[in-house]
Amino acid sequence: MQLKPVIRPAPSDAFIRAGEHSGKIESARKNDDIRKESSESNIPGESLHVKEITESPVRKEEYKQSHKAEVRPNDNISRETKTAGAVARQAGTDTDKEAGDDRERLLNARIIGQAFDSYIILEEGEDVFVIDQHAAHERIRFETLREWFVHEEAFSQGLLSPVMVELTQQEMHEFTELEPYIRKLGFEAEVFGNRTVLVRAIPYLLTEGFSDRDFRDILGKLSEETRGVLEIIPEETIYMMACKSAIKANRPMSEMEIQSLVRELVKCENPYTCVHGRPVIISISKKELEKKFKRII
Repeated sequence: MQLKPVIRPAPSDAFIRAGEHSGKIESARKNDDIRKESSESNIPGESLHVKEITESPVRKEEYKQSHKAEVRPNDNISRETKTAGAVARQAGTDTDKEAGDDRERLLNARIIGQAFDSYIILEEGEDVFVIDQHAAHERIRFETLREWFVHEEAFSQGLLSPVMVELTQQEMHEFTELEPYIRKLGFEAEVFGNRTVLVRAIPYLLTEGFSDRDFRDILGKLSEETRGVLEIIPEETIYMMACKSAIKANRPMSEMEIQSLVRELVKCENPYTCVHGRPVIISISKKELEKKFKRII
């Protein structure tokens, strides 16, 4: 499908753009100096936030100490790409404000389209944002399911045809022990014979293509996660449910679907990484692209 450009309001002046008045040019030069200083200090993965964080010597030192554990060098592009989740957690009020600015930038960005039917491409100001559509939808679903579980909100969808699940003796024992957790996760299931469970309702986010194998996978993960623990939030199980229900890679998305996904993503507590810390969004600057094409040195 051919995607049409979306006209958005003019983006914020929070980040410097080429061609603006001399005061901003001076600020841009200052940021270049700061970037150079950070590079000499061997701080990998410099992000847009780093420009502001490293202006203060105290913050620069704090950033060095915490950034070592949170950001790992990747490929050549990663020097100018941004994984903002690590930075946003350790820079105080100013960085929280900048993280908010990033969300606004995502909302105001122009949709370019998809690459390989797997990555959403947006353009805003002097940056291109690349979003992993599966990881983004997975993050949205994870936070939604987790919230429902914590507050014990009803989110079940009755099935027209109940799913019959054959279990082993061990799995049957686990089902009996974990029934309260299973119910809180949005399943309605009952014993139906010696080693059979009848699933009558499931979380409505899982309704597409749900199978007996899915139920056994979720039961197995829940048993593994809760073993020897009385009361926990089974985040790994919730993550598995989110993963099973999220948009997959190699799936074309309409412009309306992309807009909806971006709007939901920026509402997340942490829209920048998946549950296991892999990036959901990266940004590539115009300057980095120009370096790649040898337009600038």
